[in-house]
Amino acid sequence: MQIRSRTLKFVILFNIALFGLLRFLHLKKIWMKTIQANSALALAPANDCNKNILSLLNDFGNIKALIFPLTHKTNEMPFELNSEKVQKIKELNDKIRQEELKLRQQYFILEKQLNELVQQQFMDDFNIDFQISVFSYDDAFNQKHKVETGDSFYESSVLSPYYFEDEEMFFENWNETHSKIETLAQMYFCYTMHDITSHSHLSWEDILAIDDVWLEINVDYQFWTKKK
Repeated sequence: MQIRSRTLKFVILFNIALFGLLRFLHLKKIWMKTIQANSALALAPANDCNKNILSLLNDFGNIKALIFPLTHKTNEMPFELNSEKVQKIKELNDKIRQEELKLRQQYFILEKQLNELVQQQFMDDFNIDFQISVFSYDDAFNQKHKVETGDSFYESSVLSPYYFEDEEMFFENWNETHSKIETLAQMYFCYTMHDITSHSHLSWEDILAIDDVWLEINVDYQFWTKKK
């Protein structure tokens, strides 16, 4: 779908409103990342400009999640995290991070290929989205969560191209929620793990029941009848 001028006006007004809110909350870091992510709006070609607008609109949920974190069940202490449970959380986070690293590498390859297809006019544009899916293979656990074994019991689309493109964000330690939990305070969290532990409905018991996490890339190939 082509982006019309009213969408651009909405984006400008959105940035102004967002600036006021972020200034009030003293979240300058997030605001600066928003400015950087959309600085190409004025200079980029039409297709790139449209893509940047769509990216901002898609990332609104991510910004909102950073500003208005859920009152998460993992904050409902006391919950005893013994050494065995802490080790399981660490192993889960390490495994997820390894997949994030591979996903990031593949994203750069894929984006380059897709941009080349657009330049060669084999298609008009594209969108890249990501999905996190969390699974347990314990039948009793899945029955409790009212899902079939083999289906995910938590899904999120919080990851975005900007997360993978911005090195500061990608390599940042996102373990911001558990500073009061001594056994987790020094642990490095990737953003996927941060989302699972801080922006989901899952409790620590749920997180400890995770058997598998899928990180998926989804591509929309766009072909328009109305050419410029």
